[in-house]
Amino acid sequence: MKNIFQNGNFREVLVIALPLVLSNISHALNLFIDRAMLAAYSDMTMAAAFPAGLSAFAFSCLFVGTVGYGGTFVAQYYGAGENHRIGSAIWQGIWLALIGGLVMWGTSFFAKEIFDAFGHGPEVRSLEIVYYKILASGTVINFLFMALANFWSGRGKVVLLMIINIIIMISNISLNYLLIFGKKITLPFLGNITIPELGIRGAAYGTVMAGALGVLILTVAFFGLAGWKKYGLAKCFDFSIFKRLLRFGMPTGIQLAIDLIAFQTFIILQGKVDSVALAASGIAFGINSLAYTPLLGIGQTAGILVGQSVGAGDIPHGERSVRSALCLGACYVAVLGVIFFFYPDPLLMAFNKVSPEITADSRIMLRFVAGYLFFDALFIIYSNAIKSAGDTRFSMLAHTFLAAFTYVIPCLLLFAAYRQRWFGELFGAAKRGWCLWGVWSISVLYVIICGVVFYLRYRQGKWKHMKVIDTPQEQK
Repeated sequence: MKNIFQNGNFREVLVIALPLVLSNISHALNLFIDRAMLAAYSDMTMAAAFPAGLSAFAFSCLFVGTVGYGGTFVAQYYGAGENHRIGSAIWQGIWLALIGGLVMWGTSFFAKEIFDAFGHGPEVRSLEIVYYKILASGTVINFLFMALANFWSGRGKVVLLMIINIIIMISNISLNYLLIFGKKITLPFLGNITIPELGIRGAAYGTVMAGALGVLILTVAFFGLAGWKKYGLAKCFDFSIFKRLLRFGMPTGIQLAIDLIAFQTFIILQGKVDSVALAASGIAFGINSLAYTPLLGIGQTAGILVGQSVGAGDIPHGERSVRSALCLGACYVAVLGVIFFFYPDPLLMAFNKVSPEITADSRIMLRFVAGYLFFDALFIIYSNAIKSAGDTRFSMLAHTFLAAFTYVIPCLLLFAAYRQRWFGELFGAAKRGWCLWGVWSISVLYVIICGVVFYLRYRQGKWKHMKVIDTPQEQK
């Protein structure tokens, strides 16, 4: 207890973590309410939105990870007192965001081929294509938001980001409600306006429009700063930082893409079992994303403080920060696990219009989630810590191996067996359950292994001797 007021204590972690937690909760609440609205609209839109939205994110992961890694550069420059290099780091993220936006827009032209390959029913597939095209075309908004947000998150000044994310959440919920269901509203000077019922298209348009509002606010805040000289904001392109961002950021993006592709495979296989399993997984992960996103905020906080500590050459501060973050995360998931396992029904009340079969499957899925929450906390916190020091290559390679050999391949083998006649003869009427809950059991084991592997890598200590930023001598 004597160290409670030293750097790296709970108070320092909470000052940064709480706004990040609220930011992540607001984002997850967007997804949760969107899915609840789509579930109220129809089972088919609910079933289609989850894989289509996940596909858009999976294809964008390379740029999400690379652009987002700019925050590590900001944190290390900030810790090292090299504030004049921070603006250049932000600009390199902006250029990558624009390139990524063009790439994602290009993928929208192949939406039919992508979702034809999934093999879902024709009604679900047509909705998936529509939803994906709109989200992919607007992904540049997400990239730009991340690039600009790095300026605040890397320095640990995250209150503004919290406020903007809450504004986005309120805008998104309002726009989605109006555009999904269609409403008549009265506006000053414009009188009565009838908004058409757009269904799943309305959910996508509302999400993109709300994100654009957030980017507009961040752009005004960034370019309206008084510290142009202090942070070197006038230097729009720096090839040295651009190369380093690609070198350290791309492995993070690849890791994220591999993780999402593996998860997407998991979701696709459930859709191939039946549409009930697909819709139920959408509900379960919608609830999970809302509930466990505080872990993401705690993990991001550990990454920010480790990055600043590495930049400042104060490794003990980073270690204390990680310990504090882990204690907070462990306490949180303990409560969350009890709720998911023993009291899932109150969480499912928002989806009371779906079929009883979907609700029953969602309830069981939440109990599986409870089985891996603690190890998810280990993975999130320790992976953020080592990557913020620069240990991104190991993270990419380890995650690729684990995703392939402890997750995707076992799930595919189980599903291949499920499609064989002998599987039905062996399990009879229980055939569906053996396949569905089998892949969920594999998922739990995968997260447990990931948590242990990244904990051991952190304990190995190689991250203590890494740094992503250039030295003053290299800048000359």
